[in-house]
Amino acid sequence: LEGINYKVIPGLPKSKKITRTMKNMLLNMCKKSPAAGLIYYEKQEIVPLIFVLATNSYVWEQAGGSGSLAFSMVTREDKVIQPSRDVIIFDRSLDTITITETVKEL
Repeated sequence: LEGINYKVIPGLPKSKKITRTMKNMLLNMCKKSPAAGLIYYEKQEIVPLIFVLATNSYVWEQAGGSGSLAFSMVTREDKVIQPSRDVIIFDRSLDTITITETVKEL
């Protein structure tokens, strides 16, 4: 996706500690993009860690549309469960992807 690179990694992290290895991977990925994300997963559940180079910030996202799309494109999973427990459904045809998610009023 334009503006952010993703790496999809099997297995959920055992903690929210951001390791030197994670930081190095994200920094290396930002050589070609202003932001990067590591999408950890197990089955349909994802845990995204996002890094933004300009602010030198790391965030464990609770809901990420672009990360969910990247995960779905790599794994071909149609249902993605985000850390917030919200579910995004992807429906692919030859040249279109339809994305369905419940929107909540805050």
